[in-house]
Amino acid sequence: QGVALKVISGDNFRTVGAVAERVGLPGAQETLDARELPADPAALADAVEQRSVFGRVTPQQKRAMVGALHLRGHVVAMTGDGVNDALALKDADIGVAMGSGAPATRAVAQIVLLDSEFAVMPGVVAEGRRVIANIERVANLFLTKNVSALLLSLSVAVARWPFPFLPRHLTMVSALAIGVPGFFLALGPNTTRFETGFVRRVLSFAIPAGLIIAVAVMVAYGL
Repeated sequence: QGVALKVISGDNFRTVGAVAERVGLPGAQETLDARELPADPAALADAVEQRSVFGRVTPQQKRAMVGALHLRGHVVAMTGDGVNDALALKDADIGVAMGSGAPATRAVAQIVLLDSEFAVMPGVVAEGRRVIANIERVANLFLTKNVSALLLSLSVAVARWPFPFLPRHLTMVSALAIGVPGFFLALGPNTTRFETGFVRRVLSFAIPAGLIIAVAVMVAYGL
């Protein structure tokens, strides 16, 4: 899924490494004592990217690790339950707190696992992907209608032709071609992973489609 796992703990680095190795986390054999981490953000980013398990990490170091990953363009999700995790949770792009955690940690998190069970996280990720992907679907539909209406309005205004639709026609078109399909598209299942370039993809679909619709309407009405 393109997600790199990092374990950062305040416990003894040998203990953290043993637990990480037991659960099969890659890189657990190279657990690093955070007291050896450099203070320079660039050097810290190198260390955090290269290693996966860290022990004896202070709250300030956790926050610095999040900032170092941000410097490298990473999207950072942070999970935790203690007050010592609050600073990093607040700075992370996605903060996930345990329901049994400290109130301060729950207050700064975007997601709180009420049952403190990570088993719900796949469903959370799937729901987020569905919402984002369906927004793009609906945006394609709405912008296509807007582009076609804009091009049609400009064409009839420049050519001084009568506008081919009455207000009641536009209401029917909006309800049947936009409202009802948009409702089902927004609720439909979708497991597409998010990719950058939302505006580019939507415009590359909506502009040609809107142009075709506008030309088809003008041809149909003999304009």
